[in-house]
Amino acid sequence: MDTTRITTHARAWINGAGDVAHRAIDAGHAAGEQLAATADARWRRAMRESAPQLSAETRRNANQAKRALGRRYQRALVLARDGAHGVVDTAVGIALAGTDRAASLAPRAAA
Repeated sequence: MDTTRITTHARAWINGAGDVAHRAIDAGHAAGEQLAATADARWRRAMRESAPQLSAETRRNANQAKRALGRRYQRALVLARDGAHGVVDTAVGIALAGTDRAASLAPRAAA
């Protein structure tokens, strides 16, 4: 196999691995969104069941705290997803650059 074919296959494999990693990150993000939806549904049910025993102020404070926590969770989920995508993009870029550099040096090593 010549250098060009090896480089082409290596680049395809690296890009494929990056694509798989991006899909895994997106799947993790979707799972985090589903977890948030499930927690929200459970919260609403618990508040509905306990509302008669709670004062209006306690309900209001609990709901404000839940909304604040939900916003922080959503922000963390997005930051984690975006950061992970950035890490994958950087790793793929480094791997591709290394592959290209090795390919450029191959003719000299053979001589």
